[in-house]
Amino acid sequence: MRSDSARLPEVSLSRHGDPAEAGVVCASLPLAPLREAWQADGRLAAGLPSWLCADEMGLLAQFPVQKRQLEWLAGRLAAKQALSHYRNWLDATVPHPAGMAIRRQPDGRPFVDERTYLSISHSRCQAVAAVANCPVGIDVESFDALQAGSIADLLAEQEVAAVAAGQGCDRSQARTLIWCLKEALFKACGQRAFVPFARAIQILDWPQGKAPLWRVDSRAAGQAWTEEVAPACDHWRVETVWTETSAQVLVYRKGRPGVDPIKRAEE
Repeated sequence: MRSDSARLPEVSLSRHGDPAEAGVVCASLPLAPLREAWQADGRLAAGLPSWLCADEMGLLAQFPVQKRQLEWLAGRLAAKQALSHYRNWLDATVPHPAGMAIRRQPDGRPFVDERTYLSISHSRCQAVAAVANCPVGIDVESFDALQAGSIADLLAEQEVAAVAAGQGCDRSQARTLIWCLKEALFKACGQRAFVPFARAIQILDWPQGKAPLWRVDSRAAGQAWTEEVAPACDHWRVETVWTETSAQVLVYRKGRPGVDPIKRAEE
């Protein structure tokens, strides 16, 4: 990923499915090369207006800590690259990266336009982005980042045990997978607050190489849930990527855009 004025680390890309159905383009950007380029000289900072619009440059400047600046920047750069390739894929006009403004919706989700769905995530080591013409969510996390005690209220022990057995992994890896799945689903659904959502989505099984099985327990959330909040498992695709240190989960809706696959989950 390069421009004449800014030497940036390469972004890796992957494509999923058919854009006429549920096409998804994903991009991944490691933070280490970006950090090195940022600290080496001023060319990276000087070249950022080639990639970010004025509003985005303003948001970048608001972060008081360099670590948060780089994480946010990595997510934006991955998203801009994914957007460019997605529009190329659809044979659409591709504007200059700085012309593809990514705004923030009132609920915090990134927004491009009414026909494009975008999700961004980052861990300590990388940033990822997913662009689609259907609801999409992506999340990445390091295995050592989640402490069992801090998320015990959102991940039940039976969920962890079921995923560890199904995936053949240890409990720390299972917690990370469950966390990423719930985060990605929440981003794709865009409903209510994350805490009640994470409590309501209960993972029953996740065999290796197969889709996870879950149910929606509205009573576990401690509030009334509408049928729009309860995603039916058989209407979502779930893809995972493993490395030695982290897990990444991508969730996107099956079927053509405009077809609402969300239905009431059984009590």
